[in-house]
This record gives sequence, C-alpha cells and structure tokens, in this order.
Amino acid sequence: MKADMLEKGYSVATINRRLAIVRRILNLAYKEWEWIEQPLGQKIKLLSEKGLAREVFLSKEEVQKLIDLIEDENIKKIVLLAVYTGLRQGEIRKLKPENWQAPYIVLSSKTKSKKARSIPLINELHHVMTSTQFNVTEWTIRKNFEAARKAMRRPDIRFHDLRHTFASWLIQDPSIPLGVIRDTLGHSNLSVTNKYSHLRPESLNVIKGALSSNMVNFTGDFDAGEKQAQNQAQKNK
Repeated sequence: MKADMLEKGYSVATINRRLAIVRRILNLAYKEWEWIEQPLGQKIKLLSEKGLAREVFLSKEEVQKLIDLIEDENIKKIVLLAVYTGLRQGEIRKLKPENWQAPYIVLSSKTKSKKARSIPLINELHHVMTSTQFNVTEWTIRKNFEAARKAMRRPDIRFHDLRHTFASWLIQDPSIPLGVIRDTLGHSNLSVTNKYSHLRPESLNVIKGALSSNMVNFTGDFDAGEKQAQNQAQKNK
C-alpha cells in the first residue's frame, strides 16, 4: 500500500494520513472490537516528514486575487477572517455570536491547543462577525476554495496556508514579540512559532547593533592574519 502510493506520486503527508487511518482501524479491531487476534496496527510505520514542512505564504496581492475569485460571498468572508485572524477552519466554523466581544474574537479552551485566547480583529472586518453564516460545511468551503485556487492557477494552496500567511505577516514586524504571536495563534509553545522566525531578518540587525554599540577600541593589525595566511599558502605550493 505504501509503495503503491509512493509510485503514484502521492505526497508524504497524504500517505501518512491514509496510513494513520488504517492503523487506527486495525488498533480498534484488535483492542476494542476483538475482530483480529494480533496487533497488526503496530506493524504500520509512517514515513518520515522531517524537513518536509510546508512554507506557503501568500502576498497581499495573492490574497486579493483569491478573494476576487471566490463567488460565494459568505465563503469570501470566511476566507478573509482566516487570513486576518489566523483561525483554523474548524475554529471559524464553530464561531458563535458570544465569541464576538468587539474588537476581539474570544475562544474558549475547547480548541486544538486546549487554550483560551483572544484574537484582535481589524476594524475593516468587524462587519464580518455580524453578517457571516459560520456553520457551513467543510465541503462547501472546500468546493469554493478549490475552484478559486484553480482559477488563479495555484493548486498548491491549502486553506490552512491562510493561517501561515497571517503568521508570516506578523512575524515580519519586529515590534511584535514572538510570545504574542504564539498566544494569538494558539501554539502550544514557542518552538512551534519559531518555524517562522527566519522571516524576521530585522532581529539579526538588532543583534548587530547591540554588539556594535559595545565594541571596544582595538588598534591591532587587521591585515596581519590575512598576510600570514597568504604566506602559508605560498609555502604550501
């Protein structure tokens, strides 16, 4: 099964999701249902996903194009909310009127991270919270989203990439602490948020500035080391 999917060109993530389902069924068949006599689920090993983390972030222009290509106005608002809050699709579909405490979307601890959190919403989207039907099916969102990404010739974009886009926009602002971004996204710890840290080059410049301001006076011959290396190279010829 694993070899067949690899041969057909399925992604590692897709293969692992399918293997996990089969393993779960086999584990239930052995432990709960007693349909089989051996723990066959233990024999199913997932493929390594190390180094395969997705890094798909949309630009403002790409988000605009995606929004313009979504025909359903309600789904358009849901996509906008995903981009500008970083909420997961499941979290958006579960939103209730009581979650809107302007200017924040307030979530209880019944989320993936098991943590309550408040997400600020920009003024331009406040109307979305009072004019959107959130209890739509996953299939309805997928149908509209996939049609739009196909129209913009970006079949690689997933709905979850809207969350990555939100995170990438925040991380590029050095004035926003990583801890705030972690809490806004509902990450379990900073190590998860740190996967976006390479998008914050300004932090490295801050380090350079801090070190330069503490540089001591040094009158040594900076060329001495280079000359010594050149002389050594000549001797080795």
